[in-house]
Amino acid sequence: MSLLYWYEESAIDAAPHVRNAAVALGRSAYEVQLVKTFDELRAGLEKHRADAVVLDWNACGHPAWFLERYLQDPALVTTPLVIVTGRPMDGRQAAYLTEYQCDPPVEVNPGIGSNALRNEIVQASRQKDAKGKLKERVRKFFALMHGERFDEAEEFLVGHLDTSCSEADGLFYRAHLSKARKDFAGATELLARALKLTAREDDLEPRFLHLLGNVAFLRRDFVVALKFLASAQRLSPMNLRRQLLLGKCFQEVGKKAEAFTMFRTLHKRCPAYPGLHARMAALGCELAKGLDDIEVLRPVIAQIPDRGLVSLYKRAHEGNAEFKAALLHAVVSELSLRANAQIRNKDYYGAVKQYNHIDRLVPEDDAERRSRLHYCYARAYMLAGELAKAKSHIAIAVSTPFGADPRYALLATQIDDRLRAAAAGALERAS
Repeated sequence: MSLLYWYEESAIDAAPHVRNAAVALGRSAYEVQLVKTFDELRAGLEKHRADAVVLDWNACGHPAWFLERYLQDPALVTTPLVIVTGRPMDGRQAAYLTEYQCDPPVEVNPGIGSNALRNEIVQASRQKDAKGKLKERVRKFFALMHGERFDEAEEFLVGHLDTSCSEADGLFYRAHLSKARKDFAGATELLARALKLTAREDDLEPRFLHLLGNVAFLRRDFVVALKFLASAQRLSPMNLRRQLLLGKCFQEVGKKAEAFTMFRTLHKRCPAYPGLHARMAALGCELAKGLDDIEVLRPVIAQIPDRGLVSLYKRAHEGNAEFKAALLHAVVSELSLRANAQIRNKDYYGAVKQYNHIDRLVPEDDAERRSRLHYCYARAYMLAGELAKAKSHIAIAVSTPFGADPRYALLATQIDDRLRAAAAGALERAS
């Protein structure tokens, strides 16, 4: 039986008639495996070769990010991708699919039969016609290139793509390969030639313009990069990677407010997008004017790695003391939440690492926070079985002006009980 992976992150967002179609496919010619995360899909494809991956566009939280990862992963890109949708796409979505050279989606209407849908998917996933074979070759080329097998990619380009694609597309693929090899001047020259051939083909322009901007960015020619990337963005506004590049370009040319706006737009569209959060938070701190700005940054702070949070606070400017105090509170709160989650998972030393980060941030004269920090250390060490360290920290916490907290007395009692039990156990073993 043929195998399909059906990618659906949210069953709530899946149109009932689309979900019914997936079930019907599983009753006919296909074994349909439902996957809900990208890592799950990747692991499945590494174990079992599939005829196709079906992406339910409406039930994928961030389909643009899915496509970016899928099309750049050498382990996945060779598997045909079929996009299904329960409602018509708008112009922005259609432009994005065209830019990434994806086939138009299969529109699943409420009245469509399972046999009709099956035929649509079979036709879309097979690679027997000339167009399908070309797409298969393009996927193979990019898989070799992303796997840094540059010589093999060039041989494949000469032997299989040059003879079956347009001159402009051939130049586009060669430019990609030159960029991957860090031959940025060569990539720019190839793209300039390609643009002359496609000047009137609006559906091809965004990918050429994006690559020109990307190459200019890597050459640190940020003004040129900004021009090409902005042009591509106007034609195809859903490209997430381009939004990140545009934000970086704005930042490099000193347009910090525009950069932050671009980063914020990207974060709204895809909150977990990699490479965004630390940069956006640092810029937000630089531009901050009041306490309201901390609320804008709070969702971003939650996605920054532990050490990145420490660096963020230490680099924040001293001119706005009120904002920096609020930033300290936000960072300490986030690190404390992570420590509590690790304690719930019985990763007590992981929690201690979070408290070490807090220790480096909290000033020595902040007696209340330092008192609570010693209490937290004591709790983590007690749960880890390091009772001597736990005893030492709770003693410090109790000795502070905030030591009357009833939680401190309760924890001190628990530590003493465990110490007595440990001592009794040692005596029993000795006898």
